[in-house]
Amino acid sequence: MRKDNRKTKDLLLMLCLIAGGICFLLTQCRVNYTKDRRLMQSITCASQLKQIGIALGEYAREEGAYPFPDGTEGLNLLNIRSYPEWKRLFLCPSSPLRPGETDSLEESHCSYHYFSGSDPKHNDSGDILIIERRGNHENFFNVLYADGRVGGVIPETLPATLESVLRESYQNDFSTPFRQHQLETVRTLDRIFEATHGKRSK
Repeated sequence: MRKDNRKTKDLLLMLCLIAGGICFLLTQCRVNYTKDRRLMQSITCASQLKQIGIALGEYAREEGAYPFPDGTEGLNLLNIRSYPEWKRLFLCPSSPLRPGETDSLEESHCSYHYFSGSDPKHNDSGDILIIERRGNHENFFNVLYADGRVGGVIPETLPATLESVLRESYQNDFSTPFRQHQLETVRTLDRIFEATHGKRSK
């Protein structure tokens, strides 16, 4: 009887260890899947900004200037409507936003903010043409520079704001009218986000 009891206890212990190991592996798989999914979403987001940057560059070469004005009004001037699902290009995969129902791109259905006014003749200036809106990624922002680069910015200050992204990207250099305009714009966008976020959390 004692031998049988001991065998039963050993078997139960082994089964518990196996079950624990399986639970651990499943948890790790889930964590890794979440991390991989977020990474892929961020990469897709950066790729979309790169494509928008190509369209902005083509527009600037044809017209001699970037589209005007800021936001989706300027982005609507880009010649990309011939592409199927063109509105999805302006939606970060991490964003809960969906394409709008109208023929034009709308602010409420766009994951990015475009700044007009940069001089295409000075594309080596490092100016930011498009900044990702808050809420797409957790304390991480993709930005499109005037030279066509797409970079990821992780602000040191938390909670991360669009202003902190600009300050870090420009090293607090707002010496040009374009960058001063950007600073005022992102402050407004930050206030709108905080007001909207506060309302949703209540």
